[in-house]
Amino acid sequence: RDVVAFVSQRIALAVEDMGPAAGQALMHVLATGNGEDGYQLARRHQPALIVLDVQLPDASGLDVVGWLKNDAATRETPVVAVTALAMAGDEKRARAAGCDAYVAKPISCRDFLATVARLLS
Repeated sequence: RDVVAFVSQRIALAVEDMGPAAGQALMHVLATGNGEDGYQLARRHQPALIVLDVQLPDASGLDVVGWLKNDAATRETPVVAVTALAMAGDEKRARAAGCDAYVAKPISCRDFLATVARLLS
C-alpha cells in the first residue's frame, strides 16, 4: 500500500509502498494509492520534502519526479527517491530524473533521517 505522509508546519510528502508504519516518524499521515494523487497533493500542499518510491502502481516514480520538477509550484521541493532498485546505474537515473537524494531499501533509519535533515536544512 502506498503512503503519502505530511509533516505539519514544514510539510513533507511521502509517496511509497512501505505501508502505514513508514509514516509513523512523521506527524500527520495521509494515504494515497498512486503517483498521480501524490503529485496533486504536492501541488496543493506545497511540502517541504517529498519522499517518493520509484516503483508505484500507476506511474514510475521517475515520471512523477519529472512532473514535480517541471511544475513551477513544486520544482524547488527536494525529492528523495526510496527504492528497492539498487542495481548499478539506478541512483544515477534517479538523480538524472530530478531526485535530490536516493535511498535504497532496506532503509537505514539513521542514514534516511540524516538525508532528510540535510535536505530540510
